Amino acid sequence: MREFAKKRFDVGGYLSRGYDIFKRNPWLFIGFTVVYFVIALIMNVVPLIGPIISGILSPALMIGFGIIANKLEKGEEASLSNGFDGFKKIGPFVIYALIILGIMLLFFLVIGGTTLIQIFTGGMSDDPAALIDFFTSRGLFLIIPTIMFSFIYYLGLIYAPFFIYFEDLKPLDAIKASFNLALKNPFPLILLLILLGFIMIISMILLVLPILAAIPVMYSSIYAAWKDQSGYEDGEDSSTSVIDNLV
Repeated sequence: MREFAKKRFDVGGYLSRGYDIFKRNPWLFIGFTVVYFVIALIMNVVPLIGPIISGILSPALMIGFGIIANKLEKGEEASLSNGFDGFKKIGPFVIYALIILGIMLLFFLVIGGTTLIQIFTGGMSDDPAALIDFFTSRGLFLIIPTIMFSFIYYLGLIYAPFFIYFEDLKPLDAIKASFNLALKNPFPLILLLILLGFIMIISMILLVLPILAAIPVMYSSIYAAWKDQSGYEDGEDSSTSVIDNLV
């Protein structure tokens, strides 16, 4: 298993660094966020297979925020098409997505049987009454395992896409590395995620532009935390745009 040295987790520093990266080219980040939402919307409106395809492809698309952040942090030119460079490693990202899907389905089956799966896959996840009724009827038997699972789940996944793209780790190795790195400073990491969550909520309450800015700031902050905590050193940039390779 990959080992990491324990470092000070600078929550405020990572937030500030994420915002500084965003400021280097805010309109590029906002443009990619809009494109991300449009693609996700198109995929999710396709009946039956749309949400599945969206879930499988989303890791390769979401890493685009980290790729753009990395290029801007190094002072390199970045373009909208760089946000799609994750698709050059679509194989590992698809496997990663399938692993995530498998873990979630297994967890839902164990604690909630097919009912919980039907709630989410049947569109009932948008119905607060259905969710509240299901969780309250199970009480602590469901709530406590869900909290514990969410804690372990996010520790194992938060850094994994960065390891897959930037360090060429295999999906399972990336998940193990993410979990191992997150355990070095689990509570400061959770605090960072909570603060980013509050920023997202406040941005959603405001206008469209704040949320389009908050999303790239969030991913840039997580990228900053991963890079510092993992000790990643940028090598020679061999990435050319996947879109450029198609034209």
